[in-house]
Amino acid sequence: MTNDDKLTRNCCSVNILKISLKVANNIIEDCHTGIASIAGSQLIENNTITNCGDGVYIDPKSNAKSINNTFVSAPAGSVREWRYGNYAIPIFGNPN
Repeated sequence: MTNDDKLTRNCCSVNILKISLKVANNIIEDCHTGIASIAGSQLIENNTITNCGDGVYIDPKSNAKSINNTFVSAPAGSVREWRYGNYAIPIFGNPN
């Protein structure tokens, strides 16, 4: 499987569980975490992640490889958040 050339904004990131996947050439903006690999063997390559709290999170159970990604953090103290109904995930900190 591949996930190439996507633009993701105001998101809850790209969450990868237990599959092998190539996540490449994406633009991810305004997220708490840009890409999260929870398990599996992914190649996370050439993505641009901006205005997020975290760029690429790789869980200890994952064998993901992160190569040549660009990350520009949201400004410290950013109050931006992603919302789903009454559930809010701030750029920094824990969900409300």
